[in-house]
Amino acid sequence: MHTNPNPNPMKNLYLLAALALSLTGCDAMKKQALKGTYRNTEQPGMFRVVDHVEITDIKFILATTMGDQATDYKVEDGYVYTGPGGAQIRFKIVSADTLQNEGNLGCEGTYVRVQQ
Repeated sequence: MHTNPNPNPMKNLYLLAALALSLTGCDAMKKQALKGTYRNTEQPGMFRVVDHVEITDIKFILATTMGDQATDYKVEDGYVYTGPGGAQIRFKIVSADTLQNEGNLGCEGTYVRVQQ
């Protein structure tokens, strides 16, 4: 008598999908963990343009002195990249509640999550 060594083939499919997601880092899960509003902790200065940022499931919103600017974003190698291709702004993910920008004039500073 022949018995099926795997009585639930869907279980293998789910396990394979879970493995694929864990290997790729699953951008959606990373974005979910970053959702919230982050306030710039630096003292306002002559060149500071960004007071806070908001991250949603699909948009990165810079609250600037000239109004809000919403762009797509991606999470990769411990950074959040936002903005159009040639002019991307990069925020380092320091911790689950802290982002840091070191190089974009007007955006530099440490941003701490104030609400999710």
